[in-house]
Amino acid sequence: MVRRRIRLDDIPHGAALPCDLYSATGAVVLRINTVLRNDAEWRQLVDTGLFMDLRLQRRLEPPSVRACLAQSISLLDQVYAAPEPGAGVAGAVNRVVSLINAGWARSKDVMIACVMLAREPTTPARHAIHTACFVQAVMHSMGLDDRLRQAVLAAALTLHLPELAAAPDDGSMVARIADHAGNLPTRLQALGIQDANWLAVLEYATLAMRTEYRQRTTDTLVIAGQLVALADLYCERIARPEDEYAGNSRSVLRDLLIERGQHFDALLASHFIRALGVYPVGSVVLLRSGEIGVVCNQSDQIDAPWVCSLIAPLGTPIDPPKLCDTREPADNIRASLGPTDLLGEVDLDAIWGEAAREFCFTCLDASEVVENE
Repeated sequence: MVRRRIRLDDIPHGAALPCDLYSATGAVVLRINTVLRNDAEWRQLVDTGLFMDLRLQRRLEPPSVRACLAQSISLLDQVYAAPEPGAGVAGAVNRVVSLINAGWARSKDVMIACVMLAREPTTPARHAIHTACFVQAVMHSMGLDDRLRQAVLAAALTLHLPELAAAPDDGSMVARIADHAGNLPTRLQALGIQDANWLAVLEYATLAMRTEYRQRTTDTLVIAGQLVALADLYCERIARPEDEYAGNSRSVLRDLLIERGQHFDALLASHFIRALGVYPVGSVVLLRSGEIGVVCNQSDQIDAPWVCSLIAPLGTPIDPPKLCDTREPADNIRASLGPTDLLGEVDLDAIWGEAAREFCFTCLDASEVVENE
């Protein structure tokens, strides 16, 4: 059994339990369909320790953001490990696109925060999923139509697909792609991918990765390809553990636009900043007060978001998190930090509430839950 501890507000008052709940030792404490009406008794049980079987996660509708991301990475890992000719790659990638869309519909803020706060080692599939999340955010700001958005997401997910085995491991994923990008659309066609928009966006993205690329245009497909390239570079840099600005989104974006700005349409950079802000949701920042917090929402100023303070100036946790308006002088952002500057894992539920939950009991149908053995 894969367990998850129950919180006090996970189950609405007077609701029937949709599944069995267990003690820390695995013994059944409360049976499915039990109705909880005694607040004191429920609080005592939760304080003692109640757990659910996380295998019920697969029965959620709608899925949680974290479940969508985890399933996306797992599925894309399989595609990268063994791309199948024919409809196999296209079908699997389209399923990943659907998962990203589902997570985005659940909470765009939590999705971007999960990317910004990620501490897991970067793999090609994880990098592609994170890139697609940034692309999703900017596309909505650009107002692209639904059909084109699906093709652009698919291009972001397959930018690294065929080249990994052939390219030398020189320590830079972006450098490898830039060196081997010429044959990318052709090789994807050989894998059975025939969508014209998908292939066109991919071709323009691989061109934009090259240092000699210089193209200004109003063509939507070209700009979409540039978006994929920019998001890919951005995502790769904020994930570099060895960089002095690892996770420092403001420095990454500034340096990228200085180094490679001539490769991208001017309006694209504007859309990128408008969609994500100077400090994207999930960015770790140091406030003028000395507190460290996480950006939880954008404000009407792109460089002054709302922040949840998590760590006091002396290093003690702030519990519950304190909401700060960084437009106020006393709470201005002094510096952008990285996830490793926090004391530990961020409790997303404490910041974003229901939208960040790994599961929601109200989404579980008791009639569909299999009794525990």
